[in-house]
Amino acid sequence: MLKIKVLVFSLLFAGMVLAQGQHQKLQWERVKVGSFSLELPTVFAQMSDDDIAAKILSYKKPVAFFSDLSKQADLSVNKSNSKFREKDTQMLLSFYKANVRTLYDSINFTTSEVQTINKREYAVLEFDSEVKEKGKAPIKKYNYVQYTIINKEVWVFSFTSSIQSKVIWKPVATKAMKSMKVG
Repeated sequence: MLKIKVLVFSLLFAGMVLAQGQHQKLQWERVKVGSFSLELPTVFAQMSDDDIAAKILSYKKPVAFFSDLSKQADLSVNKSNSKFREKDTQMLLSFYKANVRTLYDSINFTTSEVQTINKREYAVLEFDSEVKEKGKAPIKKYNYVQYTIINKEVWVFSFTSSIQSKVIWKPVATKAMKSMKVG
């Protein structure tokens, strides 16, 4: 019953967003995450530790994890120590693109480049992915991921949604990622 309610809410919300002209009518707010800040729609909320544990399998808790009210679109922030230096963004892009390719059965990159956003370089990957499990329907996702290096730490900002709702969430992901600021 809960899944049906979530699905109904998701469809109603998706229709509302499309009817209101996509992301332009959403209310936005600046959210601080570590030494970064970014703009997110107010329909996103930071997830509790229990929600995060139920949603992802990871030994390391993300720095932050946001989800829309229907829990159909997520933005996570992670960091890890690295040997990469701040001027290694192109190498970082190549490394993570190769790594991401190994995670999925099928992948279609629409963006794979270094971008300067608010005076900081980011390795940006935007792609559609598919994971196949025997006896189950494939899991298809829209992904927008950007990486940057600060003080020998790689920061990873990852936005994901179902492929079916890509038309709704792609402009939201783009706006959120382009709003990234350090400090």
